[in-house]
Amino acid sequence: MITGTQQMDGAILVIAATEGTMPQTKEHLLLAKQIGVKQVIIFLNKVDEADEEMVELVESETRELLDTFGFDSTNTPIISGSALCAVEVSNFVMLTYTLMFLKFPWF
Repeated sequence: MITGTQQMDGAILVIAATEGTMPQTKEHLLLAKQIGVKQVIIFLNKVDEADEEMVELVESETRELLDTFGFDSTNTPIISGSALCAVEVSNFVMLTYTLMFLKFPWF
């Protein structure tokens, strides 16, 4: 993550919806802030294995953590999905459509 960071405008942080934020999540956000990353996209993975309440809790916890490290949690996109389902192509079309048509404030 440190090598070649001079050219980074943003970062994608993957968080498991089944487990929530972990100690290394905080470390990654701290490092991102220290090297000057201004925009972050959050991908909540494994939502197919978590119930809706857990996904909402993890999203709320993640937004609080973003605020703690000085990121704009209100405008930070949090995308929910399953990497496994995407690999298996069962949700590939929906994932592609979502990623193509999301409007991010920094573009």
